[in-house]
Amino acid sequence: MTQLALPLVSAAQFAADDFIVSRSNQQAHGWIQRWPRWPASALALTGPPRSGKTHLVEIWRKSAGAWRLEGPQLQAQLHACLEAGGCGAVEQFEQADERALFHLLEHARLHGGALLLTSALPPDSWRFLLADVRSRLNALPKAVLEEPDEALLEALLIKLLSDRQLTVPPEVAAFLARRMERSFAAAEALVDALDAASLQRGRDITTALAREVLLSFFAGSGLILDGVE
Repeated sequence: MTQLALPLVSAAQFAADDFIVSRSNQQAHGWIQRWPRWPASALALTGPPRSGKTHLVEIWRKSAGAWRLEGPQLQAQLHACLEAGGCGAVEQFEQADERALFHLLEHARLHGGALLLTSALPPDSWRFLLADVRSRLNALPKAVLEEPDEALLEALLIKLLSDRQLTVPPEVAAFLARRMERSFAAAEALVDALDAASLQRGRDITTALAREVLLSFFAGSGLILDGVE
């Protein structure tokens, strides 16, 4: 059997218990939990960068015993994927060769396999030229990860800071979540800034320090909302 030459992903980074569920992602999380009771042979999972797509892929892979690759790899790995059969995940599938994607979708449909396809683009931004590919993708059930709500932002800030061995009181996380842009990119940028400020000043991350960071580092960047002062 041809072996799939796939990138290694540390499962320790993507434990099921580490996925923070909130209103903004519970629909997508529910689809993954519903496996193997999917109504079709493939599921499209969409969401902005850093929203948890790979985390959900890894949770599903553990349940389904699935292989995983990136869309640009599909053409070169198609034969190996078809031989492996079973379940597989294709991330950034909108970057895959269309004919290879069509063959993979058909193989899963005809042979009882299952595919999890992920993309940072919403369905109305997919640009596939082959009508057969478009029709099959349009017919798929779709799970959507939205930008984080306030509750998820609070939990995410605490987790990202904890990953850096930094502790932040819940009231500080709440202060930040109410005032920053609600996006995963903003959360990561803010954590970088808080980490640097805490190290530079030799101070714990308090509400006062959080306010300083929001006012100075992010001023004019478009990554915060009004009401910091």
